[in-house]
Amino acid sequence: MNTPMDVAPFAGPLGKEIVAKVSQEDWEAWRQMQTKIINEYRLDLSESVDRQKLLQQMRSFLKLDSEGEEMLQVGTPV
Repeated sequence: MNTPMDVAPFAGPLGKEIVAKVSQEDWEAWRQMQTKIINEYRLDLSESVDRQKLLQQMRSFLKLDSEGEEMLQVGTPV
């Protein structure tokens, strides 16, 4: 069973959308994936373009977008 989130991880509409649509387990999976994405793609979160890229990846990973943004590949291919 998926545990609902108690606290929004962001303020505003995005936080409300995440609480409404994402389980705590899925959020934890995203937190692990975001670390991989930041490290492997050397994102600099002080740069607006990199923050936007990470936000797009989060929306894609959590299936919040209907646009079907492609996820970046992380890890060593098998």
